[in-house]
Amino acid sequence: MSLGIEVNNKKIGGMLEYISSRIPNVSLRKLLKIIYLIDEKAVLERAFPITWLDYYAWEKGPVSPEVYEVKNGAFSDFVYCKRVESDNKWSVFPKKNAAFLVDKDMNYCSQWEINLINRVLEDCKNKTADELTDETHRSESLWSKVVRNNKIDFSHDSKTDYLLDLNALNEGNQLHLDIYEDALDSVYMQSLINKESCFSQAR
Repeated sequence: MSLGIEVNNKKIGGMLEYISSRIPNVSLRKLLKIIYLIDEKAVLERAFPITWLDYYAWEKGPVSPEVYEVKNGAFSDFVYCKRVESDNKWSVFPKKNAAFLVDKDMNYCSQWEINLINRVLEDCKNKTADELTDETHRSESLWSKVVRNNKIDFSHDSKTDYLLDLNALNEGNQLHLDIYEDALDSVYMQSLINKESCFSQAR
């Protein structure tokens, strides 16, 4: 389980709900691309991601397995997924219909994060999943580097266990590297607090 799920489960759920409310009938594949691009842009701009999800090099691009599981009922308090007959693709829909309830679930995000999410959505909303795949597959992207460096062959399996280290985007920027490490320490600490709280409640 990624740190993102341990620490930011409600935050991630609210983000998925928000995205699916802003892009009606968003395909699961497109949603997977958007959530990655949000974290990628956050690292490029402030040194650390919004979700702290783990992303792996799959054939169609970086994928968070936890978000992929939306297809099987993950984040069911926030979104649901169904196969749409018109195109036979899995699409994701917000659980809540009222905009103010969707926006309320974004309270776990800072205003800076919401602004960044909105910028990514504006850029992605009219692009197809294939076009977003091209973006994550650009020659110098993190996904492409992981595929090249590990000589990944997708002819046998479209999924791999090769992790994309988002902190690699900070290489060459010592300030960003330091900020990332400080932020990661905070996330680890929150994870320990959450585990201790769950343990105390279970006793």
